[in-house]
Amino acid sequence: MDFVVLPHWKNMLIQLLNIAGVGPVIGVILGIKFGTIVFLIIPIGNIIGGAVHDFMSGMMSIRAGGANLPLLIRQNLGKSYHKVFLVFMTFLLLLVVAVFINIPAGLCKDMINSGVPSIGIPGAGAEHTSMIFWI
Repeated sequence: MDFVVLPHWKNMLIQLLNIAGVGPVIGVILGIKFGTIVFLIIPIGNIIGGAVHDFMSGMMSIRAGGANLPLLIRQNLGKSYHKVFLVFMTFLLLLVVAVFINIPAGLCKDMINSGVPSIGIPGAGAEHTSMIFWI
């Protein structure tokens, strides 16, 4: 197993950045998209989804000698479920990429098409821009 020995404080800093690094991006996009209900959805989702998932996957990994999730699935469920899992995860990653592209592009398109003066982008301003332009 490949690993680099790190001091405890560096390991915790990496964990903090993994959790908090994407939060400002997702939080802002969700806030713009759904409004004030996000102040309730994000903390509950983090506690129920994030904490429980991190604890369970971490404990399973520790008990299996530091195995990652695909290896855990292969060991516990077999090769056929492992292949299904890999296809499923690829599909989910494509959806995540699509959301990270689609929502900001839609926000930019709506902002420009709603009459905001030109911001120095060719094709932006008085004319209408398309989603393809922003994507």
